[in-house]
Amino acid sequence: GPMAELPEGTSLTVDNKRFFFDVGSNKYGVFMRVSEVKPTYRNSITVPYKVWAKFGHTFCKYSEEMKK
Repeated sequence: GPMAELPEGTSLTVDNKRFFFDVGSNKYGVFMRVSEVKPTYRNSITVPYKVWAKFGHTFCKYSEEMKK
């Protein structure tokens, strides 16, 4: 795989919710699961390793646009 050792997960707290970023792997490859967790709610998306750079670029593009 692209990484011998997977990086440790991390989280961000915003108001009454937390965002968790967890890296894992399965038979399909390496992925990052991004979870939004509130006291009564949980939702997550799974982003395959092969699109991390494109995903991050898109996210940063919107972040820059919103600063204007």
